[in-house]
Amino acid sequence: MTPQREEMVRPTFWRDLTGQSDRWGRSLVWAVVVGRLTVLAVGLPIFLLAGEGADDRYSGMSDMLTGEWIFFSLVFAPLTESLGIRFVVWALGSGTGRGWPVWATALACGALAVPLHGLSLLSLAVAPFFALMAAIQHHWMNRGRGWQGFWLIVAIHFVANALALFAMALMGPEAR
Repeated sequence: MTPQREEMVRPTFWRDLTGQSDRWGRSLVWAVVVGRLTVLAVGLPIFLLAGEGADDRYSGMSDMLTGEWIFFSLVFAPLTESLGIRFVVWALGSGTGRGWPVWATALACGALAVPLHGLSLLSLAVAPFFALMAAIQHHWMNRGRGWQGFWLIVAIHFVANALALFAMALMGPEAR
């Protein structure tokens, strides 16, 4: 079996993670795990280096755990932000003929996501996660399955936010 054929038959971790394979279930799981880890990997050094100056209470998330905030985190944000990712990927990467490479559209989406999540240094922590979702969307759009890719990144965003809310609930009001 040739190396190209072998890669087509057995998708690798990287192909699953970045949406290059059709195995959406694995893409969802890997993207959530890696996305949460990148938020920690980027956010922790920023918090440790900048101290309290980095903490804007992560866009108010830790100030309240209300029904409105839960709706915003689990429904509104995944739908609207994923729609924004889909638009940017379409505009830069595939739909308008510009044809930016995956890495360029991913970096653009990561950079655009930062100001949406607050104006502190800690907001930089979301950039890799949004870049990953943009790469997934880009690959699905290139296969002509952009709306399926959209619903996949909505699900990834939903699960990641649900895990963050669950962690906030476990920490209790005194930690918030």
